[in-house]
Amino acid sequence: MSKKYWVAQILPVTALLITFFFASDRLIAIGAGYLISTLFVFAAVFVVERFWNVNDEQFLQIYFFAMAIRFLIVLISFAVLVFLLKFDEIYFTVSFIISYLYQSVIEIILFQKSLHNRSKYR
Repeated sequence: MSKKYWVAQILPVTALLITFFFASDRLIAIGAGYLISTLFVFAAVFVVERFWNVNDEQFLQIYFFAMAIRFLIVLISFAVLVFLLKFDEIYFTVSFIISYLYQSVIEIILFQKSLHNRSKYR
């Protein structure tokens, strides 16, 4: 499931990491927003891969618990970055929201495809 996702994220994440060294405050803010949302989805992919073979009820409990923990971590990261670092908050917030929605859609599509494939083999 995640090999395609990891490969698809290599270029944007690498480009954004490079912006931290050579870019203006606005690009750093955009990159930080994108990276936080990407880390959120990376964590989701990790949870799905790690607990994929447990029974359905247990998997859903783990997945939703992990989702709540990930959400809290993202909120804390968001607050820390906005209040402690001095960059353009508007660019960061808009970048975060857009990339969070984009990454969440990717997560849902990957998860749905995996569930579909899982149901074929049961």
